[in-house]
Amino acid sequence: MSKLINAIKAHQTGDRFAIQEATSLVPSLSVDETWRTAPTGKTYRIEAIIGTKVDIYDPETYSSNIDIVDQTVRSVRYSIAEEVFGEFRKPLLTLRTNFIRRGDIESAAIVEDIMDSMFKV
Repeated sequence: MSKLINAIKAHQTGDRFAIQEATSLVPSLSVDETWRTAPTGKTYRIEAIIGTKVDIYDPETYSSNIDIVDQTVRSVRYSIAEEVFGEFRKPLLTLRTNFIRRGDIESAAIVEDIMDSMFKV
């Protein structure tokens, strides 16, 4: 299973919702005067959080660090791409090499395009 798939987690949001039933959810008074309440469910947020937190000097304060934000973003993009797709690099390279050995340059180019879309930052 890929690291991206493993990163997908469910987190309770703390929200609750009424479960809709075929019968009326309006509380009704019965003979013994107890209230019928609607059953409730919990809301979950299912997501993969990908990123990092970096501390950099304020580029407006330190003129020598004007490009530090752009450099940091490029570096983090590479790190995230490698973390998410890195496990596929070796099999894709093997597939590309096998296509080249068999003379299937068109298929090798397709694999190269896939790798560029995954790793090029």
